[in-house]
Amino acid sequence: MFKVGRSALYDWLKAKSLQPKPAKLLNRKIDKEALATHVRMHPDALLKERANKKTLPKNFEQGL
Repeated sequence: MFKVGRSALYDWLKAKSLQPKPAKLLNRKIDKEALATHVRMHPDALLKERANKKTLPKNFEQGL
């Protein structure tokens, strides 16, 4: 009726709680603060221009 797999049902029955699990934090390739700074400094820059490492601040390149 609801097209829920049998394995999903068994997982739910084994679970202590049906509350969603917290999301895992991902390691980002781009520092969000550096990106925000770059956007403020160059609001008209295209994505292609932002991808050019020469135009980015030093701390922006750390994760690339």
